[in-house]
Formats: sequence, structure tokens, C-alpha cells
Amino acid sequence: MRKLLDLLDENNPELYSMSRADVHARELYSIVLKQHDDGRLTRAFMAMEDVKPFDIQLHTHAYSIDITAVTGLIRHHTATPIMLNTTFPYVRMPTYRYRSMLREETVEQRFVQDGLANLHIEDYYLPPDGSIYLKSSDIHTVSCTAKSIWIIEEGNRETEDTKFFGIPFRKGTMYRSLVDSPKEVDMCIDFLRKSLENVVDLT
Repeated sequence: MRKLLDLLDENNPELYSMSRADVHARELYSIVLKQHDDGRLTRAFMAMEDVKPFDIQLHTHAYSIDITAVTGLIRHHTATPIMLNTTFPYVRMPTYRYRSMLREETVEQRFVQDGLANLHIEDYYLPPDGSIYLKSSDIHTVSCTAKSIWIIEEGNRETEDTKFFGIPFRKGTMYRSLVDSPKEVDMCIDFLRKSLENVVDLT
């Protein structure tokens, strides 16, 4: 956690130029702590309201990720594709090849239908200061209580398209840039700093 406080102290310009609000769900902030020389991002996600299970649809990533819980009650949901002759319970879900909402494309370009998937879904809690690693092809989502924070550290980009499972949605007012809302970024940074300092003080 100390290295994250150090990143905040660097006051990198991407804090204000690349951070966004309402990312994946309402009142969920993505604060970019650093853009590394190779393009990878280290981001803090902060949920100001509860995120219910599957408010954020199941998805893969374009890169591997490390997720570290900072505070709050965070539940990690995973999905494993299975064969039809299994004894495991499963759900059938529409599958799409998906491109990030941060791209300026139409919904038809962002979501390309790719059949149905049979998924076995499981979940578990991620305790504060606990970390998990996901390959780019791993299917997951998260839910959490209000005031939860987790850190995402991206690996190297491996693909342009990812997988998305569920009902496509329009960008609308989601993924709002915070370039013109520095006070909103400052609020998030203050909350993140206090939360990290509390964790560091306990270790």
C-alpha cells in the first residue's frame, strides 16, 4: 500500500487527464494513479454507492490484471465456460466481442454477437490487502458495498477485443471524463489517501 501512497505523492498529470466517473456502474470512479512508460495503467476504483452483483456485467480484459482490495466488502464473481455434459450448474448467456466504451464507436461496433456461452459461476470475498491475478481470458466481475476501494494494475495489452456476457448497453452519460471536474478528482484522491494511510498505519 505504501507504493500507492507514493504514486499519489507524485501527483501525475494523468490523475486529472485520464480519470473517469460512472465507469461500468453509476458512482464508480476510475482514478488513474499512473500511466507507465509502456502504456500500462495503475488505477484505483472507488465505489461511492453499493454495486450489486452483476450491475457490472461479466467480462474479460485486453490484458492481465492484478486486483488488490483496499477497503470495503468486495465480492469477486468468476465464470468458467463448461461443456454440456457436466454435472456443474451453469447458465447460458449471450456472448459479444466487445471494445471499450472509451472508444468513440457506435454500439453496433462495440458489441459484435458471438453466440451463447455455458458458464459455471462462483464467487468469494476479497479481504482488504488481499490480491488476485487474472489472465486476460479470465471471466469475472465484482460487486461491493459503498465506499469500497480496489486497485487494478494492468499487464501488457494482448488483444483489442474482449468478451462481454449479458445485455449490451449504450454509453450515454457513463464513462464521464473528469478533465473539467478537478474538484471531483481531488475528492477521490483525498478519500483514497485517507483509506491507504489507515491500512498502512495498521501494518
